Amino acid sequence: MLSTAYPVRQEILEHLWRTFTEKREILSLDDYEPDPAVVQSWHRCAPRLDPKGQPRPTVLRAQSLAAIRKAHTDLITIAIPYMEDIHQFIEGSACAIVLADGTGCILELMGDESGVLRLSLAGLGIG
Repeated sequence: MLSTAYPVRQEILEHLWRTFTEKREILSLDDYEPDPAVVQSWHRCAPRLDPKGQPRPTVLRAQSLAAIRKAHTDLITIAIPYMEDIHQFIEGSACAIVLADGTGCILELMGDESGVLRLSLAGLGIG
């Protein structure tokens, strides 16, 4: 079940994130409980993520990416119209929409030019 503690209190969430990255503990602060989906994401990412380090994404070879995209053809085919709708809704917000598989491999990417460029500068792109 998702939290109903909205709007998100950004300053408290950032404090909880810092505490989690330093101590691997989730504490409540000022009776604020972070969204369980966010907490699950923190736990899932913790073993492979250094929050103070520069991300170093792995880029797949063309042959490997083609095989992964082929295995996810149905997902990609279904997702693209939704991604296009989302992009139309948020157009002009300097954002990008990313479709990734369960391993984090980016299968599709679209959005405003500046949003896509920011991802590219961070080393993120399809594959």
